[in-house]
Amino acid sequence: MTSFKLQPGQVKRVNKLLLAVIIVTSIFASFGLIAQLTQAADMNPLLSIVPLVLIALNLVVTIVVTLILPPDFLRVYVAIAFTIVFAVMMFTSISGSLYPYLIPVMIVMVMYLDRKITIGLGVVYIILNIIKAITNFSTLLFPDLAIEIAMIEIIISILVMVSTILGSKLLTNFMKENISEIEKAAEERSRTSEHILSVTEEVGGHVEVLKSSLDELNESSAQVCTAMEQIGQGNEENVNAVEIQTQMTSDIQKLVEETEKMTLEAVD
Repeated sequence: MTSFKLQPGQVKRVNKLLLAVIIVTSIFASFGLIAQLTQAADMNPLLSIVPLVLIALNLVVTIVVTLILPPDFLRVYVAIAFTIVFAVMMFTSISGSLYPYLIPVMIVMVMYLDRKITIGLGVVYIILNIIKAITNFSTLLFPDLAIEIAMIEIIISILVMVSTILGSKLLTNFMKENISEIEKAAEERSRTSEHILSVTEEVGGHVEVLKSSLDELNESSAQVCTAMEQIGQGNEENVNAVEIQTQMTSDIQKLVEETEKMTLEAVD
């Protein structure tokens, strides 16, 4: 039987709700006992006084436990102490309709996700109500009415017990499923993160290679620019040399023409 442990802050919030339920239930139960004490003149007063004292004492102790003791202790105390008060109320009261007083406490107990307490409280609740139904059946003057009341009480008790126990189991299963989904999502995120890191490292390696290639390209470009400058300078020198050679050829041509002219004049 797997149960989930609530966080301390969560337990404190459920404890506040449980304390509020105990206070409200105790107030209504006290009003009912006081009314029983004032209206039933032929009834032994202790049958109302004793439960009233137990209710008041339990309420005070519940408040003290909530304020002083560790949060996890409150539900254990309430499950035991309030069940005892409830049993005393049921078997000392002339009313046959006290069975709903424990239902709010049972519902709050489900929120603790403690199946042991929920199952234990449910079993005790159904046993007490069956005993009370049998007692009512044996003491009432109208058997038909007693049977009807007992059937209603037992049916409601069974429904409450089944609902709280199965509700606690469902909540536990929901928690398991949620945790499983969270773990799957965490694993998926982990795989995604690892993939991203791997891709990042791979891209980083490619970036380094690209940077190295760009550096080499820059060096090659610089060398090409230098070579082009040298070629440009060489072309300029070639052009100058051609111009000089052309000028010298022109001068030689002129000298040849003048020599030829002078030769012809000398012959004449």
